[in-house]
Amino acid sequence: MQKAPGHYTPFFLSVTYTVYLYSNPPIQRHPTTRLAGLAARGLMPSELNHPSMASMSSVSSSVSLPHPGVWRASQVSSGQGRVIDTGFAGLSAELPGGGWPCGELVELMPACSGMGEIRLLQPALAALPRPGWVALVQPPHIPHVSGWASWYLNPGRLLWVRPQTLADALWATDQLLKSDGCAAVLSWLPRARSQALRRLHLAAQGHDVLFVVLREPDAAQSPSPAPLRLGLQPVAEGVHVYFIKRRGPARDEPLHVPIHRMAPRRVAPPETLPQQPALFTVPGSDALDRRSSVSP
Repeated sequence: MQKAPGHYTPFFLSVTYTVYLYSNPPIQRHPTTRLAGLAARGLMPSELNHPSMASMSSVSSSVSLPHPGVWRASQVSSGQGRVIDTGFAGLSAELPGGGWPCGELVELMPACSGMGEIRLLQPALAALPRPGWVALVQPPHIPHVSGWASWYLNPGRLLWVRPQTLADALWATDQLLKSDGCAAVLSWLPRARSQALRRLHLAAQGHDVLFVVLREPDAAQSPSPAPLRLGLQPVAEGVHVYFIKRRGPARDEPLHVPIHRMAPRRVAPPETLPQQPALFTVPGSDALDRRSSVSP
């Protein structure tokens, strides 16, 4: 057969392939999840800026969550239990529930002792919602009665607990939390392990008590069961608060709290004040049965 110049006769080979695919059902990804991944890679800016995406975001933020213990990663949790106002509007706005939580462990990690950590708690201690002791377990310094009175705190409510070892301090803190006789428990627990702190956190639950543990700054690198962990750094006219852990979004920048602007009040004559807080010295480890208590 002759072919015209410049032309050819095509031939096609048809082959059928049978492919067997075995896989799980495909994962259905939400459109916002898919677009968020694309945005991270700098793709599809027109879709991300579409008005429908803004309306979808506003609708999702207005939907109520099923449980108070669930919160959005972009919002601070509304809290589950009672809270006490911090007395500082900026700080309260950054804390879950709008204040210091009761019935759970709160960790403060000041850069140095005596830099203002107690004054940061002063408004809450002055507004405790229930009667009872304000227990100070193993404070690094002797509580100053006149200083407490000048901060609008009743020195007659102070209970100074002086243990001999870390095990004694953990045991005393555990007993104070379970006694229902304290409105607040402030415990200085350097080098406490996470397991011991978890037991104290569980002991505080179910009791309407403000429970604060003060630790060394290096403890911020260790795991902890505390839902709220704050680092403190002294600065001019106050402290910088670093949010190490909270029920809410991460905050890299510290918050300035002007604690030194609080004006102290004139206290009563020294002869009308107690010489020192009520003192309780924890007996040695051999004198107590701690088989059911916390261990370091």
